Amino acid sequence: MNTIPATEENLRTENDVHPFDEDLPKKLEATMHPVLVDGIKGVATTGTLGTYSDRIVLSLEEEHPDLGKEFGTKYFIFK
Repeated sequence: MNTIPATEENLRTENDVHPFDEDLPKKLEATMHPVLVDGIKGVATTGTLGTYSDRIVLSLEEEHPDLGKEFGTKYFIFK
């Protein structure tokens, strides 16, 4: 499997919206990107996702011991 380290930029949703945008859509369809978290496959995205601050959202195929199966937070950093 060929992988590259994730960055906030390469996980960013392409069609992000912010509450200050005009003509907000009724539903946000976030662009999810394939990820591998500690050997567990899943999808993730970063962006405001209709809120006032950037956040990351993960959805994994299996339960992660620390993050669970689905996880989202606005407190994140890429090292």
